[in-house]
Amino acid sequence: MPEPIELLEAQAAATRQTIQSLAAADFAKGSLGCPGWRVQDVVAHITTGAQMFEGIARGTLSGANWMEERGRRLAENAALSPDDLKRRYAEADASLVSTFKSLSPEELQARRQHPAFGEVPVAQFLGMRISETAVHSWDIQSAVDPSAKLQAPATNAVASQIVNIFPAWFLPEAVAGMSRGYRFVVAEATHTLAIAGGKAAWTAADGAADATLALDLGDFVLLMTGRLSSEKLIDSGRAQASGDIQAAKQLSTLFKAFGGR
Repeated sequence: MPEPIELLEAQAAATRQTIQSLAAADFAKGSLGCPGWRVQDVVAHITTGAQMFEGIARGTLSGANWMEERGRRLAENAALSPDDLKRRYAEADASLVSTFKSLSPEELQARRQHPAFGEVPVAQFLGMRISETAVHSWDIQSAVDPSAKLQAPATNAVASQIVNIFPAWFLPEAVAGMSRGYRFVVAEATHTLAIAGGKAAWTAADGAADATLALDLGDFVLLMTGRLSSEKLIDSGRAQASGDIQAAKQLSTLFKAFGGR
C-alpha cells in the first residue's frame, strides 16, 4: 500500500479531476450518498474540510472553535458559483496537500484537538482527509451517473480502516436478541461478522454464516458507509447473496450509516 502522503496526493488528484469535470448544471443535482445535499453542498463540504484540516495541521486553528469556524467557512463556500467553487476547491486542496507534505515526522505526530475524537495526531487528520475525499468523490459522481462505482485510489485503504470499526456501528436495539452470522466475500478476502448478545463482532473468516454477500471492494465500502443498502445492492445485481436472502437484505437496517459529515 502506498505511503499516506503518496496516497493523499493520488486521491487528491483524482477528486480534483472529478470536480473539475462537472458541468455547472451538475452542482444542482441531488447527491445519492448524502440525502438532502446537492453536489454543490458536497463540494462545499470537502472544500471546507481542506481549509479546516490545513488550519489544524499548521496549528492556526483550534478544535475549541471548530464548529463555529467550520459553519462560517461552509456557508461562504456553499454560496459560491459553480466555477468559483471549483477554483476554491482546487486551491484549498492543493494547499492542504502541500502543507501535509511539508511536515516532518515529528510534526505529523503532534497532537491537535478534534471536536469529536479529542486530542489526536496530525497524521490522523491526514487519514480522515483521504477517506472523506475518496467517499465523497463517489457522492459527487453518482449524482451524475447513478451506476457509478467507487474506484478511488484510496478505496483499499478506506476499506481497511472502516472494517476495523464497522462492528461498533451496529444498533443495540436492532440486534437485541439476534443470533446471526454474515459473511462478506470481497475480491480475494473473506470477512465474517457474528451478531450475538446485542453486539456485532468480526470472527474467524470461516465462521458460521446465515447469509453471504459477494461484492467488489468499492461496493463493500459503499455498503458500510451507508451509501448503498444491502437490499439495493442485491436487487441491482451489484452484490450476489446466498443463504438467507431476507437476512442479507435486512443487513443495512441493523447498523448506523456513517455519512462522513
